[in-house]
Amino acid sequence: MRETRAAIWLWVRDHWHRVEIKGKFMARTNPFTFLQQVRSEVAKVVWPTRNETLVSTIMVLIMVALASVFFLAADQIVAWFVGLLLSIG
Repeated sequence: MRETRAAIWLWVRDHWHRVEIKGKFMARTNPFTFLQQVRSEVAKVVWPTRNETLVSTIMVLIMVALASVFFLAADQIVAWFVGLLLSIG
């Protein structure tokens, strides 16, 4: 990593502001080295087991069903209330 400086101009409240950015940015690598690094990082990932994936999927489906029932009920209540308000006039 090397120390790098950059400046950008931003238009704020009818005039320009110069903003300097400095920090350490990584140098570019060639594609072969990048792919080696990706492969190395993917090897460190702890993938979920089949059972964990199944349980998580079932939990998500249950939560989706509960959310859809909740929003259906909320929509019906709001529709009923709006209908009540519009029928008064």
